[in-house]
Amino acid sequence: MFRKTVSSLMLVLLVASVLVLSLKIRPVSGAETTVYINPDGSITPSTAPISTVDNITYTLTGNIINEPIVVERSNIVIDGNGYTVQGSQSGNGLSLTDMNNVTIENANVESFSFGIYLFDSDNNIISGNIATANYEGIYLEGSSNNIISGNIATANGYDGIRLYSSSNNNIISGNNANANYGGIYFYSSSNNAVSGNNVTSNYYGVDLESSSGNIVSGNSAVSNSFGLTFTNSNGNTVFENNITQSYIALGLYSSSGNTFFGNTVANNERGVFMQSSSNNVVYHNNFENIVQVVEEDSSGVWDHGYPSGGNYWSDYTGVDLKSGPNQDQNGSDGIGDTPYIIDNNNTDRYPLMMPWTPFSHDVAANSILPSKTIIGEGFGCSVTVAVANFGQNTETFNVTAYANSTVIGTQPVVNLSAASTTILTFLWNTTGLTHGNYTLSGYAWPVSGETYTTNNNVTGGAVCITIPGDLNGDFRVSLQDLVILAKAYGSKPGDPNWNPNADITGDNTVGPSDLAILANHFGQPNPTIP
Repeated sequence: MFRKTVSSLMLVLLVASVLVLSLKIRPVSGAETTVYINPDGSITPSTAPISTVDNITYTLTGNIINEPIVVERSNIVIDGNGYTVQGSQSGNGLSLTDMNNVTIENANVESFSFGIYLFDSDNNIISGNIATANYEGIYLEGSSNNIISGNIATANGYDGIRLYSSSNNNIISGNNANANYGGIYFYSSSNNAVSGNNVTSNYYGVDLESSSGNIVSGNSAVSNSFGLTFTNSNGNTVFENNITQSYIALGLYSSSGNTFFGNTVANNERGVFMQSSSNNVVYHNNFENIVQVVEEDSSGVWDHGYPSGGNYWSDYTGVDLKSGPNQDQNGSDGIGDTPYIIDNNNTDRYPLMMPWTPFSHDVAANSILPSKTIIGEGFGCSVTVAVANFGQNTETFNVTAYANSTVIGTQPVVNLSAASTTILTFLWNTTGLTHGNYTLSGYAWPVSGETYTTNNNVTGGAVCITIPGDLNGDFRVSLQDLVILAKAYGSKPGDPNWNPNADITGDNTVGPSDLAILANHFGQPNPTIP
């Protein structure tokens, strides 16, 4: 009787999923004609100024006016060759949907709604392009593991570079985002890196909303109204950025658990503005602003303890005659003898007497996140570890990921430059693991000359290993799990109903194979867990 019920439900879900997919709305070109790079490698129309000799590398041989390019073939290179793809203020200039391993380089894309557009597309490289006078310069939605580097995004009506529901291992580095409304904007996008970019003369420089676990490092934000802004965004790491000539350099709105260190925040009207934000950690920053901090209903941690110290404040008037955790021992230690009082709720207990300079050698593990939090034993899970080089020298080192005390894997990081980050992905095989809860941790092995190792280890990412088909982690497969799967049925990463725990097989789709596994284990309890 149950299998008959499940079969009927499967049919209903499949029909519903087809309807949902058919109604999914995606931005489309509004121009008169469109150039296609077809799945078989051919080009339509054949007269388009694009040449290829191997159906792998496609090179523009002239400007393309009012004809956007739609890419329907993966594993190719599109070389703009310095030519321009120009629209009429609508549609997508260069667009990828469900495409992987595509490189777009050396193209000028202007006057579209979306200049370069990626939807549900992974492992692509967007490099050395110029996106100007579009509504959105470079736009990613539902896309992971992409590299956006060395591009110029300027004078776009909204954002130079925008990530929407795009998480896991996008690296946004070495770009110039100038004179846009928003330079670089993340919405609902987590576990990405924003490093070494120049964001200048935008209204918002780097703006994160509802986005967590990202790394923002080594960026230069100059002459933006708001330098770095975080709204409803938690657990981000922000270090060694240079933020100057802003109205508000660092803005936090309903954001908690973020870490800010080693940043230069100077010549701004307001250094930090915090509203309804708590448990943010701020240390080893250099603050030299007209108003250092403004807070509304907020409190945070403003030092890293003794002897690490707090922040450098240009308006601190204390002296350094004493040392020790209570600053009551003889001898100076580079830390002010009296705290820097911000307000009744915020105090830097150990203000630095001189501006902070980075350690010569300092690597760190910043975050560790699993792709799902509930895994059926025997199925896989990806685990991402974000690591950084906080020091002043290029470093090579190993990183190990653990589940409790068991090694998931070890990977090398080679020639990571100073003030930069990278994200490693480990594949975790759960076959044979005891059912129960596991805590993940990551460890960056110290490099030669490294003396500060407190930040080399990171812990986080609790995962439950259980019966395949148990989607709520109660170690039973029941109707509650079927309801969870039904809500996510037909979804892929980036869809509003996507639930990675419902993707039992790990193929990035909640579909018939997941339903079959759940049905096979339906009613099964775990005999070892009450």
